[in-house]
Amino acid sequence: MAYEVFARKYRPRTFAQIVGQQHIVRTLAGAIRQRRIAQAYLFAGPRGTGKTSTARILAKALECTGGPTVDFDPSDPICTEIDSGRCLDVLEIDGASNNGVEQVRELRESARFAPAQCRFKIYVIDEVHMLTQAAFNALLKTLEEPPAHVKFVFATTEPQKVPATVHSRCQRFDFRRISEKEIVTHLASLCATEGLAADPKALALLARNAEGSLRDAEGALDQLVGFYGGELSEKVVLEMFGMAGTGPIAALARQIAEGASAPALRLLHDLLESGKEAMVLSRELVHLFRNVAVYQTAPPLIREELPTSELLEVEALARALPPETTLSVLEDLTQWEGRLRVAANRNLLLEVGVLELTHHKEKVSLERLLQELSPSAPLPAPVTLGTAAPAPTAPTEPIPATREPAIPPFLSAPPLPTVPAEARATPEEAWRL
Repeated sequence: MAYEVFARKYRPRTFAQIVGQQHIVRTLAGAIRQRRIAQAYLFAGPRGTGKTSTARILAKALECTGGPTVDFDPSDPICTEIDSGRCLDVLEIDGASNNGVEQVRELRESARFAPAQCRFKIYVIDEVHMLTQAAFNALLKTLEEPPAHVKFVFATTEPQKVPATVHSRCQRFDFRRISEKEIVTHLASLCATEGLAADPKALALLARNAEGSLRDAEGALDQLVGFYGGELSEKVVLEMFGMAGTGPIAALARQIAEGASAPALRLLHDLLESGKEAMVLSRELVHLFRNVAVYQTAPPLIREELPTSELLEVEALARALPPETTLSVLEDLTQWEGRLRVAANRNLLLEVGVLELTHHKEKVSLERLLQELSPSAPLPAPVTLGTAAPAPTAPTEPIPATREPAIPPFLSAPPLPTVPAEARATPEEAWRL
C-alpha cells in the first residue's frame, strides 16, 4: 500500500473531526437540521485551517444516503466516492487553473442538467479569488438564481479579492487560525495513534511554528518522523527549524535588559555562527518579550500557556524590566523583524538591532525630558474637551489715555482744464480716430 502523509491520512471526514472551527460547525449543522441550505457558501481563512475539508464534509452531509443529515456514515458509498474524488455530482475545481470565461461557461452548461446519482450537484471551487473579473461576471446570474439542484462552495485565502457582487450572493464563513493548544492536542492524539513517543515541548514548538495552520503542523511532524524516527524531542525540533531554544534566547534577552552590549553581541555571534537563522532568532526574541509583556499585564494568562521552564525565564525578565521598557523593546523588535525580511545581509542587520536594543536605558521619554528641563514647574494639565478657559479679568489700574497724532489734511489736486463743448469729438469721430 502506498504511503500516505499525515495531512491526508488524518484529514477530517466528519463534522466532529474538524479542529478549531466549532462556530462554523454549529452553524452548518443547524442549517442542515432545519433544511435551510443556501445556494452558495464562501469559506475564507488562512491556509491549513480546514476550508476544503469542511466543503467536502458539507457535500457528504447533503449527498449521503438518508440525507441531508449531520450524523452521516463516513463509510457510506457516496461519502467514500466524494473523499476519493470519484463522485460525478460533486466537482472540485481549481480556481487557479480554471479561471477563464470559457471554463465558467462550461460550468453553467453542466449545471443545467440534473444530478446523475445524488441529490444535488455541488461545485467546490478552491482559490476562487484567482478567477478573472470576466469569469466572475459570467458566474453572477447562475450564482444568484441557480437551479434547485445546484449548490456552490467557494474557498479562498484572500476574500478581499472576491468581488462584492459575489459576496452578496453567498453565505460567508470565516475560518480562524487554530490555537497552539488545539494543535498540540491534535498532534498528541496523532502520535498516540501512530505509536510515536513525542515530548510535549517538541509538540509545543511544532504548534508555534505552524502559526495556526494544522496542515503545516502535521507536515512538520511527518518530516520529523522521517528524519529522526519515532522518538521526538525538543532538541530535534530546534535542529530542524534552526531555532536557538528558550535557554540561549532568554540569556540574550537578559543581556538586552541589562544593557550589556559586548556579551549580547558575543552570544548573538555564536548563535549565528552555529547556523541559526537571523529571522528565526528575531521571531524567538519577539515571542519571548511578548510573553513578558503579557505576564506583566495579566499573569494568569501566561501561566496557563507556558511550561514551567520557560515561565521561570519570563518571570525573571518581568522583574528586571519596567513594563514601559518591555513595550519599547517589543515595538523595536517588531520593526527590526520587518526590516530583516527585505535585508540583503540579515546577520549584520540583526547585530545592529541587538546593539541598539542594549542601549534602551539611554532612551528618555518626552515626559521625563520635560521634567528634567523644568524640574520646578509641573507639567501642564491636559486640556479636555468641553471645558472653557477662564475669562480674562479687567485691569485694576486705569489705562492712561493716549493722544492720537493729528492726521494731516489731504492735499488737493489742481483742477483739470476744461474743454469747450464745440471742441469735443462725437462718438463717430472718436471711432474714426
